[in-house]
Amino acid sequence: MSRLTIVSILVTVVLIGIPTAANFYPPLFAGLADRLPINIIFTWMARTGILAIGAMSGWFVRGIWEKENESEGETVADEEIGTDINGETTVSEIDGCIEVEGSCWRGIAELSDEGISEINVEYKAICPNCQTVMYDGENSAPVAVATVGGGPDFWECPSCNHQTIDQYSKYEDAQNLFDSHVRRIVESEGEVYSLDNLIDEIPHEVTPRRIWEQYAETTDDSQVSINCFH
Repeated sequence: MSRLTIVSILVTVVLIGIPTAANFYPPLFAGLADRLPINIIFTWMARTGILAIGAMSGWFVRGIWEKENESEGETVADEEIGTDINGETTVSEIDGCIEVEGSCWRGIAELSDEGISEINVEYKAICPNCQTVMYDGENSAPVAVATVGGGPDFWECPSCNHQTIDQYSKYEDAQNLFDSHVRRIVESEGEVYSLDNLIDEIPHEVTPRRIWEQYAETTDDSQVSINCFH
């Protein structure tokens, strides 16, 4: 308990306790009643004490709420990156990016103690130059460009006008590529691109995205990209 809390409790007890004692034991304050307006003083002391209790209660509840929020924030931050009982870094996600013929696709791999629990690639074609979404799988009209004469359609970036051929197979290719690269990271042992070695080589705080960025530095593959992030 802080010193401020103790002082606040003592002041509140005095403000409420003295008027209460005066009501129950009038003889104790009989001498003062002839010299001071005791009734008025005690009335305002009691009211001030009640207000002080209310303020203290609100302050106390606010402190509990802030601590709970801080704990929740720490829990959320620790869900993706943490440490095991041996103090070694553990991760629950890898945030990656695959580039296929002029379009990038972002994927998330969820990990567990048993290995890979789920892999998901967003159905959004991202511009590799400025990271703007060119096609989101639903609203294709604003960014799809139809060619004259029945030729192939294009996705066009609304920010930098980058174009790439509209092909659903790009998404399928990105899914397969991301799956194979994540399995390569997680299921290999002792390789420079193995998960533990990637984590050891990261010079700053380990995050799901930095794991992929470190992997991109270790592998000579143009389809392993970081252009979804910047």
